[in-house]
Amino acid sequence: MLYLFGPKETDFVNGDSDLIHNTYDEVVERAKGFYLKFKIALDKDKSYKKIKKEMIISAYTPDGWNQFRVFDIYNYSNHVEVVATQLHYDLNYKKVFPFNVFLATAQNALDMFVENFKSDLPNFKFTSSITDSHNFSTDDDLERLDDGHNALEILNRIAARWNGELEVNGYNVNLVPKLGKFTNALLYEHKNISEFVDETSMSEIVTRIHAVSRFRLEREEGSAEEPEEVTIKVVVDSPLIDEYAQVYEEDYTNNNARTRDELISWARLKYSTDNIDKPARSIKVETNIIDGQEINYGDDLVLKYTKHDVDEIIRCAGYQYNPNSRQYISVTLGSNMNTLSSTITGAVHDSTKNQLSNIEKQVQIIRYSSNNRNRVTTGPLPIPDPIEGDIWFYHPEGRPNEVELRIFQNGGWERKDVSSE
Repeated sequence: MLYLFGPKETDFVNGDSDLIHNTYDEVVERAKGFYLKFKIALDKDKSYKKIKKEMIISAYTPDGWNQFRVFDIYNYSNHVEVVATQLHYDLNYKKVFPFNVFLATAQNALDMFVENFKSDLPNFKFTSSITDSHNFSTDDDLERLDDGHNALEILNRIAARWNGELEVNGYNVNLVPKLGKFTNALLYEHKNISEFVDETSMSEIVTRIHAVSRFRLEREEGSAEEPEEVTIKVVVDSPLIDEYAQVYEEDYTNNNARTRDELISWARLKYSTDNIDKPARSIKVETNIIDGQEINYGDDLVLKYTKHDVDEIIRCAGYQYNPNSRQYISVTLGSNMNTLSSTITGAVHDSTKNQLSNIEKQVQIIRYSSNNRNRVTTGPLPIPDPIEGDIWFYHPEGRPNEVELRIFQNGGWERKDVSSE
């Protein structure tokens, strides 16, 4: 079920909403972004016209109900496609003034973040239980005084500084030490994995850090002299540096470090916590059932794929999920969790920018209709062993943006006019 709310609605339990009818190819995707995509058949009541840009849609996800703002609408001859982004993307269009905090908890930093918005910030609530104390500055350039920063980028930087991860639900943003939990969910090649891609990349590996911190000393009381600017530079090698054929170098800046030891400790965390000295690994599996239970973004689960000697505990780092059938389409596994990207275009759209996704070309989505007897499928192939009344949304070859409605009747698939149904 997908529910439509007005663009300014904040109560997604008791607020005014409309059930969206005649949808198909529904996908909630969380990986490089967090968004909802779906298509609507052109019904005779023209209910598809109710959906306007900026309206809010509530959809079920593996993390429970969540809300998405309509971002793009594509009108085709026989259907409409909709992209809606999770509400935190509103922050991508907000600005914050530069600010600093010293020996602050994560909640202190979030409170200062809210206080420095250039415009009012209604609806959003930012919380955190992380009590570690850190310094934080929005500015790398000490001369920047009046320019604003992209709010979503600053929020990601706060999360990184306090070594936390962002949990978003509607307008609620919670900075937690770690998303997810350990589960007993099992992905196994002979049980519930239809496709398996294990990708290892050296493209972002770093084994030598050149770190720098630049800051001004505190002005002495009563002094008219400009405080001295201090620059600290260190080089920190990875413990694994000798395991590679060459040195992989990168520059990093942390103006919060006030001593050489602080800067070295911070750089070492890049290896021990962020694992930048190890090849990036991403495993994508296509599955419908995960041991009879749902897993959430960030959860640890057991993966067994003996063909490639994989038998390990690994995190859910992304997913594609059908919010109506409440089934996984695919799950991305890996050690690196993506930040809440401040770049929506590209995170949401294909390179063509006219297609929402090519998932229907690759995955056969089969779900039960409301009578719990007949099945509904979307994709290039019909339902295996169909029975009377089964429904197939067929994409004609070479025309991926078109869809034909076919119903299994009288022993064969009969094409129906979607607009007349």
